[in-house]
Amino acid sequence: MKVDLRLVEAISKLYGIKKPTELQKRIIPNILHPRNHLVISDDTGTGKTFSMLLALISVTVSEYKSLLVAPEMDHRKSVRPLDFLEASSLFVVPNRELALQVETWAKEIINEAYPELSAAKFVQCFVSGAP
Repeated sequence: MKVDLRLVEAISKLYGIKKPTELQKRIIPNILHPRNHLVISDDTGTGKTFSMLLALISVTVSEYKSLLVAPEMDHRKSVRPLDFLEASSLFVVPNRELALQVETWAKEIINEAYPELSAAKFVQCFVSGAP
C-alpha cells in the first residue's frame, strides 16, 4: 500500500510541508502495513506526528472504501459501511494538549483530502484526568 497522494497534497496545502523528513522516509512504509506495531520516539520536530497521521489515515480510508464496494454487504439494509469499521489504530500521546492538536490535524487533513467523508466518523479524541 502507498500513501494516497491526496493526503500528501492536503498536508502540503494546510501546513506547507513539501517533502518528508528522514524519519518520515524510514517509518511511513512500516506504518502502511496494518499488522505492524510501532513505537516511535525521536526529537521534537522530526515529523513523528505527521508520519503517523498520513499513514494511518491512508490505511483507514482505504479500509473504509473497500467496505463501500464489498460484495458481501447487503446495501438494501439500513446498516452503513462505517458500522463495520472497527477501531484500527490507537495514537497515544503524552498530554491533553497534544491529543487535542493531533485530533485537530487529523480532522483537517481528512476534510481537505476527502471532502466527501466526515472526519468526525474517523477520528475521536479520548483524554483522562483533570483539564
